[in-house]
Amino acid sequence: MRSDNSKLTRGVYVCADIDPWDRHGLLAQAVLSRLRPGACITGPSAAHAWELPVPSKPPAEVTVRNIARGTYGPQIRVMHGEAEYVERNGLLVATPAWTVADCARLLSPRDALIVADAVLHEELCSEADLRAVCARLKGSRGVARVRWVIENADPNSESPGETWTRLIVKQLGYEVTSQHVVVDGDFHARLDLLLEDGRTALEFDGKEKYRKPKGQTVERTVVNEKNRDARLQVLGYAVLHFLWGQLFQRRHVDLRLRSAGAHPTRSPLLLPADFCW
Repeated sequence: MRSDNSKLTRGVYVCADIDPWDRHGLLAQAVLSRLRPGACITGPSAAHAWELPVPSKPPAEVTVRNIARGTYGPQIRVMHGEAEYVERNGLLVATPAWTVADCARLLSPRDALIVADAVLHEELCSEADLRAVCARLKGSRGVARVRWVIENADPNSESPGETWTRLIVKQLGYEVTSQHVVVDGDFHARLDLLLEDGRTALEFDGKEKYRKPKGQTVERTVVNEKNRDARLQVLGYAVLHFLWGQLFQRRHVDLRLRSAGAHPTRSPLLLPADFCW
């Protein structure tokens, strides 16, 4: 019944309590059905279609390419120029490389870098593919953002939290290595991030980490983590754990690093002039 639904677009209604990103995906389908053949979604809309990590709140507009500039209504945002695309789940979607480039031009540096890391980690495209798209965008507005994202992307990053942690510590003047492996006899540990000093390990603790892995209880997961940290400390590592909410407090992150004995070794990572939070 319409009383239980909300209007998505002209003639299309969806459940009022639908997930916001699922709603956005349905809007993308409706939008493409009205545009000329060959029109494809890109940017955040395409990132969702590729099942990449996206911001919690979807944009109000569906981002599209391969149509002429013009007025198409408040639900459509047009990116100028032609892009390669593929069909995915019945939708024409910009290739991963074009998706990353347009996310870089539309999202915050954190969210754009999260998308780029995920694309490279899942091997949906290569760094060479990203650079090829960047070259085609030469002279376009926002290309400096695209270049910055490519230069700072890391295929070894395994989660949005790791990406954001890496970005923050680099902005604080630290250099880091992702997924550093520590081996000591029969002990093996893989660190999310290791500072350039070779002793300060950074671990991002997301919700997924504490869901029952391989049949283990949450309690067993926590005990294993404590035992792992103790062994790393015996080997001379200082292990710092961060939660998503703590990453909003950049000064707090800096104080924790310095309290652990770490000191910046590089110039702080800067953003392009037109790139803001």
